[in-house]
Amino acid sequence: MDALAQLVAKDEIRELAQLYARGIDRKDMGLLRTLYTDDAIDNHGPYSSGPVDRYFAFLERSLPHMHIGSHHICNHLISVDGDRATGEVYAIAWHRIPDGKDGLAHDIRHENAAPCR
Repeated sequence: MDALAQLVAKDEIRELAQLYARGIDRKDMGLLRTLYTDDAIDNHGPYSSGPVDRYFAFLERSLPHMHIGSHHICNHLISVDGDRATGEVYAIAWHRIPDGKDGLAHDIRHENAAPCR
């Protein structure tokens, strides 16, 4: 694969992470569903782990309670080898969520999604 094709592939992969951040922050389930293959596995630790439909069900229950979400993509490393790619994404996620006491709490998470294939 030549250098230009590798750059294009990396940019397309980076755009997926950026679209994910947009979809979560805008609570856009339609957009989020376009970012995963039908057989995808999503691991969000204690919240959801397994087939992506399980993650979508978690989001559909959770997103209505998230008053504000702000996801920021930081380091995003990608290696392309022919028609395969691996990589990792570091992100910071800030949420305004119910605190269980009729108020709102700040929830800040530093996430590392790695490796991705």
